Amino acid sequence: MSLSERQCPLMVPRLAQELEEIGRTPNRLVLVGTAGDRLIGLATVTGADDESVQHIGEVGISVLKEFWGLGLGSILLEEVIDWARHSGIIRRLELSVQERNEQAVRLYRKLGFTTECVIPRGMQTADGRFLNVAFMSLLID
Repeated sequence: MSLSERQCPLMVPRLAQELEEIGRTPNRLVLVGTAGDRLIGLATVTGADDESVQHIGEVGISVLKEFWGLGLGSILLEEVIDWARHSGIIRRLELSVQERNEQAVRLYRKLGFTTECVIPRGMQTADGRFLNVAFMSLLID
């Protein structure tokens, strides 16, 4: 998504409020990786408010392509796992990843995630090709 300069000032108070709420919620996390004043990586864990599933954290990891292969994704995911182990609430982390993203799949497996299923045609590219998506999880004991 691209925002105009006019939209950004309107977003800042809302984003600040959302980050403050995340800080008060024991099953949500946002980690950022920076190089100077530049955002180069992001890791999130999103847990639900519903008590029956609040122990599950959905993981999202993004690293700018020019910083791939430097270990930032590993560092972010290791921090997510450590946070989950100490959270007192998260007992399961889960994520989905395109099967073709072999580097990410290797990282997730290296850190203990297992593939629960593969969803055929779980995603479609802009040019209409279908991609398989792996659903992976890590139990926090």
